[in-house]
Amino acid sequence: MVSKGKREKSQKPSTRENAKKAAKQPGSKKAGPRKTGKSASIYAPTTAEKVNMVFRRGVAASFDLFFLYMPAGVAGWLLLAFGIIVADKMGWSTPTDTINQLTPWAVGFWVLGSILAESVSTSKWGTTPGKRIVGLSVAHRSGEKPNLMKMVERATLKHMPLWIAAIVWPPLVIIVTGIWFVYWVRSGQMLHDRIARTTLKNRI
Repeated sequence: MVSKGKREKSQKPSTRENAKKAAKQPGSKKAGPRKTGKSASIYAPTTAEKVNMVFRRGVAASFDLFFLYMPAGVAGWLLLAFGIIVADKMGWSTPTDTINQLTPWAVGFWVLGSILAESVSTSKWGTTPGKRIVGLSVAHRSGEKPNLMKMVERATLKHMPLWIAAIVWPPLVIIVTGIWFVYWVRSGQMLHDRIARTTLKNRI
């Protein structure tokens, strides 16, 4: 027969087992860093990384202004000029009336042309001329290649607030840009990228 003392000793957990269990308990000093909520899967960039990305985004936007958006704008205003000439030659209306009638169309052509140019560029090559210069590319968070419709969604969310602000009251563009910057500093991601589930990464 096994003595009572030996039976109690065999049933009592060892000190090493107790230590392992304590290490696994939440809040234990020996437990590793815990992941809580959504922050467990989201990388939080450092302040230096945020500043670097904001600078590169600004440089990329400056180049894209000349390589993508300005050509679309020129096309829109050439369309306006063509309409003025045709209307004047045909005697349909005076140049002033034609300008008033066609200016909204020219601006709309500029906006849509800018959105389409950026969407085609990012869906086909994964980047724009400006982003290529600074070494950035656009990617879907799932890792898949971004398609045209997703890039149209992203470009629309990116451009429309600025255009609406410019039409309503031009100084609002500065306010909208400031809101975007504050949001970027707090979350590490632009609002249009967050909604479209896209992200900017370094080009390989």
